[in-house]
Amino acid sequence: MGPESSARSTVAFLLLLVIAAPPLVGKPGRRAQQGTATRPQAATITAYPDSAEGLKSLLQDWFAAIKAGDTVKSSQYLESFAIPNHQEWFVKTFGAAEGARLEAKYTDLQAKPLEWLKKSAEREVKAERFSVEASILEKSTSTQMRVPQALLAAMVQPTPVYYTSSHKDANDKSSFFLGNFVYVDGGFRYLDLQVMQALSTAPPMRVMIGGNVQAARLTNRVQPVYPREARDQKIQGTVMLHVIIGTDGTVQQIQVVSGPPLLVPAAIDAVKEWRYGPTLLNGQPVEVDTQINVAFSLRQ
Repeated sequence: MGPESSARSTVAFLLLLVIAAPPLVGKPGRRAQQGTATRPQAATITAYPDSAEGLKSLLQDWFAAIKAGDTVKSSQYLESFAIPNHQEWFVKTFGAAEGARLEAKYTDLQAKPLEWLKKSAEREVKAERFSVEASILEKSTSTQMRVPQALLAAMVQPTPVYYTSSHKDANDKSSFFLGNFVYVDGGFRYLDLQVMQALSTAPPMRVMIGGNVQAARLTNRVQPVYPREARDQKIQGTVMLHVIIGTDGTVQQIQVVSGPPLLVPAAIDAVKEWRYGPTLLNGQPVEVDTQINVAFSLRQ
């Protein structure tokens, strides 16, 4: 075989190899595109303004995602409530000493506060309490709640704290506490009460509970002694008392709201002896702000 015939044979052999070989581009690329198409798209969260209305809109949108069963978006909302660069933020906002205390508690709790917040939100959605209210606490005088008061007073760099609650609609007079938030690095972040409680100046945590709910925790009830003068004058009625119950279940403070004057001392003397089972918030005993009604009837 001559050189020219040998060259033609070599070229023909190489052409056969090219024809028989599987394509290197095409199907694998199409498979990759198909895989990308089936991957769920990440949800995006709208930027919300630093205002009470902005936080209200954010929480209502989060509730809507939970109600719709959109776990991707609802999880993104939840994750966005974590404080970014929290060590730097606590020290900058509260100074070195108090900032370190708050940061240590925030780090110790890890993801627990967000888990508690998630459960609260799911509870509100299940109860159809979609109407959210948000109020701004800018100074310690802006609120009578003692823990937020202490937090605001401890700030070396004043920062508004947002208090949020929810209810069913405008006709629903009951409200349920959701949580406290601060605006950090362009977003609202959740600040749990247990973190606030780490302040050296923080008072015992206190929650407001309706009288009927708190009555179920009563373990020792002393009946009031009907004053003879009131009985002789045929005076009866209900004495309403605003009380603070300590973490140990004892009645710490009593303030008269209303009631027949002759019956008030007897009601106070009796309520001082009442005892309640401890009220827990996230596993920790808290004080309770509530109302007690003491009824006096001449048929007693």
